[in-house]
Amino acid sequence: MAFNSEQKTIGNKLLAEVVYTIPRNQREYVWGEKNWTELWNDILFAQDDENRSHFIGSVVLMDKEEREGIQHYDVIDGQQRIMTVLLLVASIMQSYKDRNEDALYNGLNRFLLSTDLQNKKRCKILSNYQPSIDVIVEKTAQSTDSFDDICKELSNATDKKIVECYAYFYNKLKDLETEELKQFQLSLLRTNYINITATTEEDSYTIFEILNARGMVLEDSELLKNFIMRYTRPIADVDRVKNDWDSYFVTPLGNGLTKYLTHYVRHKYKIPEKKISSYEVIKENNSATTVTDLFKDLKKKALYYCKIYKPVKIADGGGCSNVEYRVFKFLKAYKGELFRPVLLSLMHAKEEKQIDENLYKTTLTFLQYFFTCYNLISQETSNKIQSGVQRYAFQLESKYDIIILKEFVVYLLKRLPQKTEFVRSFSTLGWSHCNPAYNDSSCKRKVQIALSIIELIKSGNENVDEFTIEHLNPDSQSDNNALIGNLLPLEKALNEKCKDKDLADKIQIYRTSNFRFARDFADQYNPNEFDTIKRARIMADMIYKELIRVSDAIK
Repeated sequence: MAFNSEQKTIGNKLLAEVVYTIPRNQREYVWGEKNWTELWNDILFAQDDENRSHFIGSVVLMDKEEREGIQHYDVIDGQQRIMTVLLLVASIMQSYKDRNEDALYNGLNRFLLSTDLQNKKRCKILSNYQPSIDVIVEKTAQSTDSFDDICKELSNATDKKIVECYAYFYNKLKDLETEELKQFQLSLLRTNYINITATTEEDSYTIFEILNARGMVLEDSELLKNFIMRYTRPIADVDRVKNDWDSYFVTPLGNGLTKYLTHYVRHKYKIPEKKISSYEVIKENNSATTVTDLFKDLKKKALYYCKIYKPVKIADGGGCSNVEYRVFKFLKAYKGELFRPVLLSLMHAKEEKQIDENLYKTTLTFLQYFFTCYNLISQETSNKIQSGVQRYAFQLESKYDIIILKEFVVYLLKRLPQKTEFVRSFSTLGWSHCNPAYNDSSCKRKVQIALSIIELIKSGNENVDEFTIEHLNPDSQSDNNALIGNLLPLEKALNEKCKDKDLADKIQIYRTSNFRFARDFADQYNPNEFDTIKRARIMADMIYKELIRVSDAIK
């Protein structure tokens, strides 16, 4: 395979004495304002440092030989970039013309037109499907027509994107002083690209396929890192960015970095309806001028996220208060990742002193109770509320307001099942070694959650210790004895002491438990009134009422 590859600039190669033919099989010009804005910002950004230039990627061409002193190429890959660059040069040239800057205007003529050995001038792009290119180049470089005259002539053009691109850049350039325009022009002309030229059609398309082959896709984190480093100023700070990236993201988060970016985006930005990656969302909402602030915010929120992702109490050398540790550990253990965007927003509001400590802790507790009632007991799915949670996370981050927080709480409460339905669902929870209907890990997990929440409500203990599930009456005697109304949290050692004893004989053992739930049961136990169904309803009522009480403290 024969081809030549070299790094060149727009000024010394791309717009030299050449003519680019766009083959019929190429798509039409499709770039839009998003692409134009990105190119504009990149060139504007690069002009501040003459030692740094923008890079627009690779262009794949097929050599069609030199004719009459002009090198001809077929464009295999890079049509959109070549056309956009030519239209940008035309808009600069037209700006000089309309300002009567004749010397500057004439100096750009060679970048729009190529001159053959017979002194005949040719537009550098030949495309049967985009005739407006030829009109714009001819009118800009070889007539006295104004910008308005040119646009008027092309008002009925079928290739409107070409005209819109020309107009977009011309209108952006109007805001620059002539000296600024000259600096922008220099930045554009020193923009780098990789020029790849093949000598046969087969080779050119083979190169194109290789460049566009589906290889290892870069992770969002790598793309974001490159985006930030690309626009870091001064250049000397790039090494600091590399070190910060590792110390703030890679080392503490590890495999959780992808989730962090997902949740960061959901709390920071209004997510578009079309599905795009976290990196694309961040890129759409930032530019070269905002990269410094973006990186600061990413680092700040990464510190928050580490507390959520790997909760450690302050007393143990971490950064979590007792409430944070309890809630973050709970949501992580039971896959409550849905609320992480909201948690980031709340943690930021707390650091900025927009929400006081007590309200912050109350809100965290509310989220734990809600998740327990909605997801774990009522078994509602998170996707029903995901868009709403995401919407309120964005609102709370954009501009924290207690009214928005209250609206968020009301939004969640409205999605709760009715109390009667909740009590019914709660009463069906159970765990048993003997009953196969309740002998699996998910049943045990739900019972553990319910019992730990009740212990928290009763004792106020932020960190409910590990416990075993005690059956008041043996689950081997009845299927109903597997249900939660017959269950109690108990230390493993005490549970073993209760083995093979009747309930009446176990009461004294319960009184020695560290669990308030077990001690209260022992104090209130009446063998003539004990009813597992009724007890389950009382337990459900306790959790539901506590959720409402906590929500009222916020509302």
